[in-house]
Amino acid sequence: MPQAYPDALSVAEDARKRRERFARRRPGAWALPAAGTARAAARGFGALALWVVRGNARARRFSERAGFVPDGSEEAYDVGGWRVPEVRYPRPLP
Repeated sequence: MPQAYPDALSVAEDARKRRERFARRRPGAWALPAAGTARAAARGFGALALWVVRGNARARRFSERAGFVPDGSEEAYDVGGWRVPEVRYPRPLP
């Protein structure tokens, strides 16, 4: 059975660089979601999904601004003995 969404394991950013970039109002923050969606579409995927840590309001807002919408699916994974809950944010591709 073909996979419905391509996988991306994790994306992290240095908080100092993020503050600097947004302080200058640079549009570079949108380069990663734009590149990811373009690459997935070019490979024939009809949708792309992000898994965002439920308690990370900043990442959730960023994902929503990039056109991803939570669909109610949640999963958790273990990190050093801690359960980390995530919410799925799918987005259809052009």
